Amino acid sequence: GLAASPALALAIAMAAMDVAAAAAAAAPPPLSLSVHETLQSLQLENGLRFSDHARYRRFCTRRLRRLRQTQHMLCAKGKTYHGFELGPENCSVTEHLLMVLLLAERAWSFAMDLKTEASGGEDWKRAIDRRQFIRRMAKAKKWAEKFEAICAARCDARTQLEARGYAAWIGGHYHLEKEHFRQALDAFTRARQVCTELINTGTVQDADLFSKRIESLAPAVRWCAYNLGEEDPTSVDEADLNADDELASKLAAASIRDKESGTSSVTWGSRQLPIVSSQNDAVKLGVTKAEQAEKELRDHLAAVGADAVALAERMGIYIVPGDAAAGAQGSEEDLEKTEAKLFSRIFDDLDDAERAVDKELAKYKGMTSGDRVDSNVAAATNLKACLAWRRMEHMLHRNLRLTIGLEDKWSREARAGNGNAADSSAVEDLVHMYQIMQSLSQDMEELSSVKDYDELYNRCLATQAVTRCYRCYFLAESHLKAGRLLEAHKLFDHTQTLTGDAIEAGRAAAEAVADGGEPDAEARSKAWEAAVHATVRLEQQCAGGKARVLAVRFLKSQTKDAEAADDMDEEAPVADSSRDLMERVNDFDDGGSEGKAWQLQSVPPKLRALPGKPLFLDIAGNYLEFPNFDEKAGVQPEPAAGAGGAGGEGAEGGGGWFGWITG
Repeated sequence: GLAASPALALAIAMAAMDVAAAAAAAAPPPLSLSVHETLQSLQLENGLRFSDHARYRRFCTRRLRRLRQTQHMLCAKGKTYHGFELGPENCSVTEHLLMVLLLAERAWSFAMDLKTEASGGEDWKRAIDRRQFIRRMAKAKKWAEKFEAICAARCDARTQLEARGYAAWIGGHYHLEKEHFRQALDAFTRARQVCTELINTGTVQDADLFSKRIESLAPAVRWCAYNLGEEDPTSVDEADLNADDELASKLAAASIRDKESGTSSVTWGSRQLPIVSSQNDAVKLGVTKAEQAEKELRDHLAAVGADAVALAERMGIYIVPGDAAAGAQGSEEDLEKTEAKLFSRIFDDLDDAERAVDKELAKYKGMTSGDRVDSNVAAATNLKACLAWRRMEHMLHRNLRLTIGLEDKWSREARAGNGNAADSSAVEDLVHMYQIMQSLSQDMEELSSVKDYDELYNRCLATQAVTRCYRCYFLAESHLKAGRLLEAHKLFDHTQTLTGDAIEAGRAAAEAVADGGEPDAEARSKAWEAAVHATVRLEQQCAGGKARVLAVRFLKSQTKDAEAADDMDEEAPVADSSRDLMERVNDFDDGGSEGKAWQLQSVPPKLRALPGKPLFLDIAGNYLEFPNFDEKAGVQPEPAAGAGGAGGEGAEGGGGWFGWITG
């Protein structure tokens, strides 16, 4: 018996290996389901694109019914109820996973529908719907946890990861509604970690999907962190405020409560405009968000090393120094997108604040005039003008940064001597950009109360004068590139005239800003002084531009383009200067140069030769003989009176030879 034991052990081991191999062969393969992609498709196609949770709940019910019928898992046969329990042991196909997932989604959509319907009431938290909403959220959490357990036992690694993230997302929102902020924050943190891992291991489409999931979690994480005392709500960003309306309102209320600076008053030049208590929180929220975005923009510009000197030299724009360490990092394209996004946030926030002020003004229109009402109307009007000023000032800043980039591109092409530089549209784009900035400065000048304050009014005038100079200069460059030498020479000459006005306006703006008591008045005044020096250099560039025109003319005179060069020698207009303005309105001329003055209007007006109107004397009508158309018309001629014969005997008064006797 002892000799046979090794053989017996070997036989037993081989039998065990066969049983294990048979069991492994009989085990079903792991299931796979793209949880978040499937949910996104179902939600967008069945009502959630328009936040219709009731429609999505009805869809989940219908889809569950179809799945139970196809999988033969109906809960009732006739009048007898036969419940079934889905678990890891009897979950063999993907449809079984989808059934559990739809049960969680149906409970969640029911809860969201209850919340949407009841959230408008003032006593919503004490209402019966509030308790039913919590019960539905608990049911969704239970199904989500069961879905996670089934996926952990029956699915592949990626499906398990997605199920873990989904269960954490549902559980986090349940704890958030129960105001269990620590449990909610832990659940949201797990969900964000899962989404980050799925971004790193998935495709480009998965990265976009889970990036949006992370953005949707941001406001909930911020709210939980704020209630736990771990984060300041005033650092909320645009994604947080746009992802969830309810959390956005909570964060906004916390921002207004905890950040009093920047919301009780607004700085406009050297003035502090109060936000009166009658105005709603939308004004304060818009101003607070705009100030936060402005701070982020300053940090971003400091991080990318924006050329503040170029902005100051071009249009007297002063940038408050920011924190470079807090700015964004990344590639050049990403930094440009970040900058555009920050400017867009500032524009949107200030627009929201302006609309809120408009609503306040509309309330005062129906009120009886009085001291209090009039003061509130005046304060709201000034506040609206201040917000519009700040918005247009940022638009000037944004357009000027784009313009400086276009100028750098144009300068590189000109220095490289590229043959296609003459066909480049960069110069035309520059002319268009300066036209836009000139229109913006004119709109700023027309705002209410601007003309009452020297520092604001002089800044508007100086900005208009500077933009007019640069627009005329680049217009001359465009004519030069197109070969229109006469027009280019005249425009360069006109730019030199405009620079004199711009220099005077810039100096006046620098003095007004220095005397106005504005924050950073000295730095802002130096910015305008730099703009004056840059305008002086522009005047020198105009002299160089005229020299280039003459050089091009000389080169063309030595080639076959001599006829084009001779156009410079022709006076514009071709006729003498004695013609009136209306006679030469389509001619290009300077309107009068030294030693020669163009004539605007002759006094007395010149005599003009008029064509004589012919006279027709109607004396020929007496000699006209009209044709007779009786024959063609078939008219019978009448017989002549007193015709002879017996026919005349029947005439009135008797007939015959002696008829005349009887009368």
